[in-house]
Amino acid sequence: MAQTGHPQRLISIHQLRHGELDDDNLFTSVKPIVDGCKTRLRRSGLNIYGGGLIWNDNPKHCRILTSQARVPLSEPCKTIIRVERFDL
Repeated sequence: MAQTGHPQRLISIHQLRHGELDDDNLFTSVKPIVDGCKTRLRRSGLNIYGGGLIWNDNPKHCRILTSQARVPLSEPCKTIIRVERFDL
């Protein structure tokens, strides 16, 4: 479980899609994924616990890389998420 003060972690998100997104939409599309990796979220004044892979999504705690590739319509879309810890 990630706690405040942990070393920076790298989140790599690669999307295999039928149609490619422009950069601003690609970055926006990964926001829910990054939020789900946090230890704790604030929603409507309540604490909601997430995956605990990062403490926060600010540059002190994580670096986010996004990429995408086009796949044929005959193949399913999927998203590959990888979180690397450097504090082991």
